[in-house]
Amino acid sequence: MSSINEKLQQDEEWLNSLQEHLKKSTSLTSNVSNMLESFQQRLQRLDDTISPLHEKSTRLQRKQQNVTKLLKTIDATIQLFGRTAELENAIRDTNPSLDLQEYIENMDALYNAIVFFASHPTYDNQRDNMKLTFESGCTCLEKEIHNLVITNSIMVAPTTIVECLDEEFEILSTRIRSLETLKNIKNISKLFDWLRKNYEMTRCSETFAVVRSDNMLKTLNALGEQHRDANSSLNASAANSRKASAVSTRASSTVFLKQAFKKATGRGTEKFADKRDVVNDGSLDFVILLFASVLALIQIETELTAKISEEVTVQAQLQRLIFSRPLQLVVNSAYTTLEQYDQGVSGLLPLMKFLLRHNSQLLSLSQNAVNNIISFEPLMQLASSKTRSAINELCERLSNDNDKFYPKDGNVHQVTANTMHLLNHMAVFRNVVTETSGPADRVFEQILGALEGNIRSKSLLYQDEFLQAIFQLNNTNYVLTGIQEGPVANVLRARLNDLCASYRQKLSDLLNRYLRSWNRVVAVFSMDLNEDDKITASKTIFATFNREFEATITHQKEYCVSDLKLGHIIRDRIKELVVTPYARLYSRCAQSAFSSNLEKHIRYTPESLEMCIDRIFDASA
Repeated sequence: MSSINEKLQQDEEWLNSLQEHLKKSTSLTSNVSNMLESFQQRLQRLDDTISPLHEKSTRLQRKQQNVTKLLKTIDATIQLFGRTAELENAIRDTNPSLDLQEYIENMDALYNAIVFFASHPTYDNQRDNMKLTFESGCTCLEKEIHNLVITNSIMVAPTTIVECLDEEFEILSTRIRSLETLKNIKNISKLFDWLRKNYEMTRCSETFAVVRSDNMLKTLNALGEQHRDANSSLNASAANSRKASAVSTRASSTVFLKQAFKKATGRGTEKFADKRDVVNDGSLDFVILLFASVLALIQIETELTAKISEEVTVQAQLQRLIFSRPLQLVVNSAYTTLEQYDQGVSGLLPLMKFLLRHNSQLLSLSQNAVNNIISFEPLMQLASSKTRSAINELCERLSNDNDKFYPKDGNVHQVTANTMHLLNHMAVFRNVVTETSGPADRVFEQILGALEGNIRSKSLLYQDEFLQAIFQLNNTNYVLTGIQEGPVANVLRARLNDLCASYRQKLSDLLNRYLRSWNRVVAVFSMDLNEDDKITASKTIFATFNREFEATITHQKEYCVSDLKLGHIIRDRIKELVVTPYARLYSRCAQSAFSSNLEKHIRYTPESLEMCIDRIFDASA
């Protein structure tokens, strides 16, 4: 009971304490509320006081800024008015060639003045005057860039451009880059960029392109003059001999400028089938040189335009304007020359090779030319057609050759030699042959077939059937030797073994045919050595042998076998037919001593007989 009372008393005390704290809290809350209300009232009074002042100060600051701007504008206007008069006088009275940098700075300043006054309609009259002066200055700068490009352009000499080409008329880039064709590039580039940026009516691109295009044309025209002069002098010096004229005329393109129009072809001393392949005036070699030269000049101008302007589109525009006329000149010249060309396939192959190698570049340049003035595709079609026709005509000329000339000694005919030289030349250009006329190996077999027919028909011109055989042996062996080695063998590789076997069989047949010329000599060894009258028979046999052998030797003394190996083979076969049986006969009869004067009847020992045979086909003997 007492513990409960104590608990109640404690709770009562706690409740009393709580009531006191509540009273204090209520008092504090009331005081804080009163303070906050008072602070808000003071803030409102402060806002009512400060806001008008702030608005007034803002208006004052804005007015002050406007006044400052106005003062600056007035000051700038005064300065520009004075400066503009000076600039206009300087631009009107000064030549930009005297100090280009200062002239451009004056033009920049005048341009800024025009922009400044453009925002103030009040100064329209002054602005119009300034515009007239600015346009006048731009016109002077247009003339100046024209004069700068003309004065500083350097024509590339023909000898120099040729020295920048290798043996296949390809460009030697290191040499090209070392050439200086335009001086003072820095000033020209600066003026070019300024005009493009500041003068909407500028024609600086066209001006630059015309001058540089003319510079290219000067080089190309100089090449043409050199070529004509070389041809004229060579033709004049060879006027007394048509053959000499042919060789010299052909050489005109190979000697001109660098002794080097024989570059790329390796044809300087070769002869080709038919006169039209021998008599080559070098006109197509000159066309190759023209194309190579214009490509070299294009490379020079491409690198130059990159220095004139950094903008790719501007570079492309300049290149298009510069390249069109020179390339048109070269393509038109090539087309005219090619239309008139009728001197065989030898000159066409190098041209076709060059055009095919650079077809993509030349086609792209022609398609991008100004007004599409370049007809490169028709040129390619004409060159291809001409090459194909020339190869077909070669076969037709061989098959229908009515020329009655033949070497009296049965040696290799010039047509055979020329044709094999031509095949070797064509083998170097096998890709061109394939491109224009189909697979090169088939074309070569067609030509060889026509040549074989030509050799056969030429052999019929001989009255002597054995000289016919010698003629065919010489020519067939020459063809066989030609196809077994060198570039022709590479072209005919697929069927080379079969072709060589066929030619060897023909040689064997022809050799057997020739050996029949010794039948009368060989027949002596089959004569009967009568035992009843051995002395008389021996004398008859040796007399007959001497007569037939010497008659055969005399008859064949003009025969010629030009190939040493073939001559050795033929002589060995003659020795097998004649010397071996003669040695047996000599041994039998010499031992019998059928006559007291053997030297009268036996003119030859086996050794001397062999020596006589060794001198067959020897022109010096």
